[in-house]
Amino acid sequence: MLLTSNQKDRTLKATLRFKLRLEPETETALRETLEQFTDCFNTVCRHGWDNNERNGTRLHHATYRSEEHTSELQSQFRISY
Repeated sequence: MLLTSNQKDRTLKATLRFKLRLEPETETALRETLEQFTDCFNTVCRHGWDNNERNGTRLHHATYRSEEHTSELQSQFRISY
């Protein structure tokens, strides 16, 4: 377990690492989801970089609809990147 603290806002964060034991089909589905999520995230980052935009809400509005048509991710995942 990794513990980090932030004196400025007085927070403590714990990071746990563990190994998942998955059925092969579940592992495949999880890997595909992670790859799609990474692709969506990179698209948003590229848009922000190319357009000098750092505001998350504006990035969301600028990229959500195009990702809706190019990604198989459910909307909960698309809005979280």
